[in-house]
Amino acid sequence: MSRTRSLTPVATARRRSARVAAALTVLAVAAGTIGAGALTASSASAAETLPSSFAGSGTSWKYSDNNTDPAAGNADRLVWTTGAFSDAAWKTGVGPFGAKNGSATPNLGSAFPVTTVLTQYIDPTAATKVDIPTFHFRTGIDITAGQLSQVESLTGSITYDDAVQIFVNGTKVAGFVDSRVEAVPDAQKNLTYAGNSGGDPVSSTFSIPASALHAGSNTLAVALYQDRSSSSDAYLVLKSLTPVIAVPANYSGITAVAGADRSEQVVSWTTSADRAQSVQFAPSAEVTGDTFPATAGLIAATGSTTGGVFTRTATLTGLAPETAYSYRVGVDGNWSAVGTFTTPAADGHTEQVQVTVPQAAPGEFVWSIDGTNGLVDFGTAVQTGDHFAATGSMNPVRVTDTRRAAPVWSISAQVGDFTSASTSFSGKYLGWTPAVVEAGGDAVAGAPVASGFDSGTGLTAAATLGSAAAGHAAGSAKLGAALELKLPVEVSDGTYQATLTLTALS
Repeated sequence: MSRTRSLTPVATARRRSARVAAALTVLAVAAGTIGAGALTASSASAAETLPSSFAGSGTSWKYSDNNTDPAAGNADRLVWTTGAFSDAAWKTGVGPFGAKNGSATPNLGSAFPVTTVLTQYIDPTAATKVDIPTFHFRTGIDITAGQLSQVESLTGSITYDDAVQIFVNGTKVAGFVDSRVEAVPDAQKNLTYAGNSGGDPVSSTFSIPASALHAGSNTLAVALYQDRSSSSDAYLVLKSLTPVIAVPANYSGITAVAGADRSEQVVSWTTSADRAQSVQFAPSAEVTGDTFPATAGLIAATGSTTGGVFTRTATLTGLAPETAYSYRVGVDGNWSAVGTFTTPAADGHTEQVQVTVPQAAPGEFVWSIDGTNGLVDFGTAVQTGDHFAATGSMNPVRVTDTRRAAPVWSISAQVGDFTSASTSFSGKYLGWTPAVVEAGGDAVAGAPVASGFDSGTGLTAAATLGSAAAGHAAGSAKLGAALELKLPVEVSDGTYQATLTLTALS
């Protein structure tokens, strides 16, 4: 991650006296904080196989090409995009779908073959033929819970002429060239002209997030729009709907504590992924390794998010007394390691002694400019031979890193040009010599950077102020730098300013 700070160097040049006064103004801002925590590795059972694509050009669709609004009479104009809608009266066809000047064998070119011919005109027998403005399509996308747990999203590739809107389970997930659709009242959106006359059909990609899907059959619906009443052709094919593999979730801080009574256990954990998760459990006598019986219980967890941390909780009920249980958290294909707990006796003659040890604080990475005076004064620069020279010290930067993982970090800086009202000179004339003002956390100073007056590009190229290697000790350090400004005597007198930007990477 990176965080930035800005500093404003100021330099003043006086031609008559052959002196240059320079100052560095520091704009201090609030400290940046990066939290980090170690997550336990998860164990997974054999994941279900994912298809290369959940739909394609040969997918069968139900479709309507009779110039009717499928939501007519319903206040919800998207009712036809939901699973509850009956499309039994619609036609059935396989993509690609197309039409060209009302031909029974439409030819849109070799790149756009047509398998199912659409009825193109409202009245095919009329002397002046008028295009049907909108066609409607529906198909089912079947995905199991195990498959759904593995995907972050589905990526679709669709080719169309002239405009489309795409829906999943009643929610719009994409629209292309559909601004005219969105501009009309809802009552007109299902049967309107939209798009533009773009010639050949065009292709676009869209994404269906996993959160828009559910295990089982999902309804994918598409509205295909003609751009005008005299459009010569129409075309639609969903070429592919490929899964995007989700990064497996990690689970940490897993605890199981007694619930409201002896038959309950409350399981809590944190997770790296904001996805639906559950607790699977069964008597330990029925569990072998990480293989749970078909009769194992499965309780969906509730969740919350605080400061980017995802927490999950599930309450197990109906547990037998004095019984050892095995449990794990997650989803099919991405389970945590198996844990155990034992329920208390039912007769009440025993007592449970229990303590919950919270997950250790993850620590944080914090840095800030140390000092209340925003002006770092270079003093008065003097002419030395062929250049002006001035020196100063930047306000130091305080860096604190207490993260358990102790990842590498660095603070770098880069300066822009010095400018006045009417002229400027390059920031390359500013150089520095970094130092660790207060040692801690294994911090080391960056390499010196010479003024570009001598050679190189000075601080116009990002340079490291300080850093710490991976595995460094936890702690705090203060970084500073001696600043050196050397610039040609040709620089016009005046007051100059530049911005020095500090960036933290970790």
